[in-house]
Amino acid sequence: TYTDLRFTTRDGITLLSYWVRSDYTSATATVTIKIDSIPATNGAVIFMYYGNASASAGSSLANTFPDGDEFLTDTSANYSVVGGSISYDSVNKRLNLVGVNNANQVVAPTSQTPPGGYIIEMSGSIVTRGGSVDLHFGILGFQDTIADTNSGYVCQFGNFSSSEKVGIEKFTVSHLDQDVIAYDEGTLYNIYGKFVSGALVATWNNSVSSVSADATFTSGYYGFRSYNANGVIDWWFRRKYTANEPVVGTPETEESNNWL
Repeated sequence: TYTDLRFTTRDGITLLSYWVRSDYTSATATVTIKIDSIPATNGAVIFMYYGNASASAGSSLANTFPDGDEFLTDTSANYSVVGGSISYDSVNKRLNLVGVNNANQVVAPTSQTPPGGYIIEMSGSIVTRGGSVDLHFGILGFQDTIADTNSGYVCQFGNFSSSEKVGIEKFTVSHLDQDVIAYDEGTLYNIYGKFVSGALVATWNNSVSSVSADATFTSGYYGFRSYNANGVIDWWFRRKYTANEPVVGTPETEESNNWL
């Protein structure tokens, strides 16, 4: 379970916060490491330590990102809900969103500071499809406040006129872009939402993306939306948008310094 991992700065002493994503296998894992700064020219040097069988787990989403949740405990009281309901799955450590009988269900962290351009990633699934030909589940970027559920943008996946797609929607106004996918109920997928004016992106399962150049988005609060579907969230996090986006490295290779 990668509990033996530790990362330090180049001095080999100063520990760095990191998070191991929950979809690891016995062979590979995706790890995000928090680094204070990266020089523009020479990059940053960090060290990875492993092999101490008695080491306790050091992975922490909360210490690695400005905001997020991996639902290791019941944090459902920290969320505001409009439409439908939420509950905590203590066995699988997930948040359940029950909104199949509600046209729109909006869930958002109650305490948050509206950022500027930002990225939100989550691992989630649609577990029950509603009777409508349109049903969606995804990440919502509010244009104004949490209470205003009629403004903002959604990076989501689901059924659009009965076709399975990933897409970007100007909330309750129009669908800006859609791309065909194929998903299964109950399967966790990684959903990526880029909320930057003029450069909105929704990516499903690290493979299919929808994009929009809509420039009316500025900044606002963030949360999640379930439309005619019940869903679950395994984890989510927010991070700052940077012009040079970090990439997932290739196992057993040395990566170039183009991350941030």
